[in-house]
Amino acid sequence: MSEELFDQKFVQKSGKVVNCILLSILWAVFSVPVFTIGASSAALMKSCGRTVLKDEGYVWRTFFDTFRSRFKKTTLLWLAVLALETLLYLDLRLILALAGQNSLWHILTAFCVMMMLFAGSMGIYALAQAADLNLPVKETLRNAVLLVFCGIGRTLCMGAVCWAAAGACLLFPFLIIILPGLAGILCGKIADGVIQKYIGGRRKDPADPGEFPDETEAEI
Repeated sequence: MSEELFDQKFVQKSGKVVNCILLSILWAVFSVPVFTIGASSAALMKSCGRTVLKDEGYVWRTFFDTFRSRFKKTTLLWLAVLALETLLYLDLRLILALAGQNSLWHILTAFCVMMMLFAGSMGIYALAQAADLNLPVKETLRNAVLLVFCGIGRTLCMGAVCWAAAGACLLFPFLIIILPGLAGILCGKIADGVIQKYIGGRRKDPADPGEFPDETEAEI
């Protein structure tokens, strides 16, 4: 390999790392109000797919345009998933508080943890669809539930990636400058593969990958 070609590849890889860091920071900043996590996560996956994996567009513009144009729909989806995750977490706390030595309690605990992984993956499928497809919220959620079980192996992998990234960031806060971007790349690729396999042709916005048209009430 010539020195010039090596330098070119090094610059390309370095650019991907920089974009990943920038997207992680953008995700963290735009997620601060908590209720905006859905919109910022959809923007993260969309931006990772375009600017990091495909080297298309600009990080800030892709992230902000997706965040702005998909805000209403992704916020509704995120709040629905958050409510489900909260309910499952409270159930898990109750099970752990009442747990005895009986194996039934261990089965219930494992089942609750599994359902939390499924719920998290369902949220990712829903947000990935919202970032790229013109589908109503109800249809998006219905597709997300089906995708969870159609791609069961990838679903568990995606849920594990999310929980591992979240846990690592809680234990080591400085990792928030890189882990969200890496998780966005992995989860986005996994979700995109399952969506294309089981939903079929992706009905993207006519203007994509340029401008992102505003949502209308009819789409909701």
